[in-house]
Amino acid sequence: MDNKLVKHPATYTIFKPNVLIKGDESQLKGSELRIYEEILNANHKETPDKLTYQIPYSIVFTSKTNVTENRKRLSRGIQSKVVFLDKAFMKEAFNEDYDQGISLFPTVKYRDDHFEVEIHPTFKRILVLATDYGFTKGDIETIRTFKHDISHFFYFSARNRQVFRSTWKISIEDFKAELNIEGYNDIRNFKKRVIEPIYEDMKGTWMEFDKDCYLKKGKGNRIVGLEFKFKKGPKDEQDVPAGHHFKWERTLMALQIEAKLIKRLRQMVKAGSETTLDDGRVIVWDSEYIYYSIEGATKEYKEILADKTRKQIEKKTGWFVNGLYSGQWLDYVEEQRQNTKDAVQAQLFQM
Repeated sequence: MDNKLVKHPATYTIFKPNVLIKGDESQLKGSELRIYEEILNANHKETPDKLTYQIPYSIVFTSKTNVTENRKRLSRGIQSKVVFLDKAFMKEAFNEDYDQGISLFPTVKYRDDHFEVEIHPTFKRILVLATDYGFTKGDIETIRTFKHDISHFFYFSARNRQVFRSTWKISIEDFKAELNIEGYNDIRNFKKRVIEPIYEDMKGTWMEFDKDCYLKKGKGNRIVGLEFKFKKGPKDEQDVPAGHHFKWERTLMALQIEAKLIKRLRQMVKAGSETTLDDGRVIVWDSEYIYYSIEGATKEYKEILADKTRKQIEKKTGWFVNGLYSGQWLDYVEEQRQNTKDAVQAQLFQM
């Protein structure tokens, strides 16, 4: 408990660890799961050619006995793990039917104090190119403190709710389906083996919730569902100062956009908001939309400034904000999105 830190979400963003693989066919667990999360936490865009990673033993296992045998056993298990790339994800991200099983970690060497893990080249290319689809830095310090596999899966499901709500209400059946939990039909066993371990791992972190999280019904107080009441909620998330979450926030601050508006745009992006324009086009509010709008606005502003026959812009801030909300640079944004997608596909599937 003492090594837990309550870190504000300004210092990290949520990532989805199983967006790439079919969770029902290739569920990661134990040492595989911890190594997977450590590697996802790396900045792959900055190191596109790096395939080998050092994973300290202390992250994977803490046993002080039979250390050599443990290393060998874990090495065999990690190397033999085959996962299946999620076809729906590959279609959405790269517009490709990519039905394939790969060994994520084909080579695992054990050194004096760490595993030396080499990841599959295809896995690496996807991590480099698919950052916008969920592979971003997470709160790895908190994740390392978890003692139970189930807590890892709960963490990512719950974090995506906690951003917008102080509570998460769900039936036990849906909860088990979302976290790929099988068995535990006896409610006493479910409480002891699933909910209590999750509670202990979340206690003392940003994800802490009230211990009594059971929805009851009838005279016998039969447990029919779960309601996680988080100690911290949307207001705590929104208190992140402007300029401390997305990179484009600092750009908008430099353009003298007021902090209140920047926070509003941040929430629209995090919520995945959409705006339908009068001409039927749709603004998808994500970081790419804002980033490319800034780029398009900069180009247009320079063109206007250079053409003395055109009416000059008096108030840059108001001009940009109105253009952002009205989709003034939407065509430019869509063109840049397509260019990026074409480049990604070319890189990933080149022979």
